[in-house]
Amino acid sequence: MSIPGWASNYQGNVHQCGMTVAWSLLLNVTIVAAILRHDKVAQIMHLIGGWAILITTYTMILMLLIPLGFNVGLKNTWEWKAHGILGLILLGLVVVQVAGGVMSRLFLKGKTIDIRKLKIIRMCHHFLGYLLAIVYKVQLMWSWHLNSTLYSLIVWEVFWFSLFFIVKFGRNSMTKSIVDEQTHNFICPQIGHSR
Repeated sequence: MSIPGWASNYQGNVHQCGMTVAWSLLLNVTIVAAILRHDKVAQIMHLIGGWAILITTYTMILMLLIPLGFNVGLKNTWEWKAHGILGLILLGLVVVQVAGGVMSRLFLKGKTIDIRKLKIIRMCHHFLGYLLAIVYKVQLMWSWHLNSTLYSLIVWEVFWFSLFFIVKFGRNSMTKSIVDEQTHNFICPQIGHSR
């Protein structure tokens, strides 16, 4: 049963599930793809994932904000108001994040590259991306805290966090062993047997 002027359970569930898909599934895949950014498929995944997060976030927030404003829950408590205000702030930062990624890519495609500007933009893009990831994941955990789904979400996030560290810090050793093996066996076969 819905109270006029307040979000129905259906609207709340669609918003909650859509934001979870954007900031738990799409974001995690996009972050891992960003680590592998030298691979063309990973670049495309990062690009598509970033835009999908932006579109999904805007859709899920505006579907509640346009008809209802901040009246998102039956409890008019400071937690619900803080959730709405923080969501709007993050909504603006998502646009800045995507713009930073687009600018970074445009600098790389330009005729002349100002390395200093590119490094600053990339640093801001990385920092803001990690900040958004942390804050949105806190928002997600808070929104699921009354539901047993929270535990599944925590396990999911721990899995992706572990995968992030394995790929982030194991990538150099994985790449080095692949390149060394290729170097030994294909480029310089005469040294392929020396170990």
